[in-house]
Amino acid sequence: MLGSKNQKYKSKSANRSKDLLTVRWENNQVVMIDQTKLPAKLVYVRYRKYEDVARAIERLVVRGAPAIGVAAAFGMSLAAISSKAKNKKSLIKDLKTAYVRL
Repeated sequence: MLGSKNQKYKSKSANRSKDLLTVRWENNQVVMIDQTKLPAKLVYVRYRKYEDVARAIERLVVRGAPAIGVAAAFGMSLAAISSKAKNKKSLIKDLKTAYVRL
């Protein structure tokens, strides 16, 4: 019986699922599946600037509330690491700008 304590079930695609993440963080970049190309093609796009992530959200490159939320959070991370702020007050200002955009 499936789900019994004595039987373990493992999806055949379990090992591949990590490769098909809709949105992920990799080498200080946001990597996402361009959902505008689906189902004809599987295309990954990379973003290094939070502004580009915001445009991707607007263009529906990423879809669905959870994935959009993850993309926006990663966009905030890009804003933080790319900020030229010299102090906390300036960093917060930069992050507020990114927050409004994302």
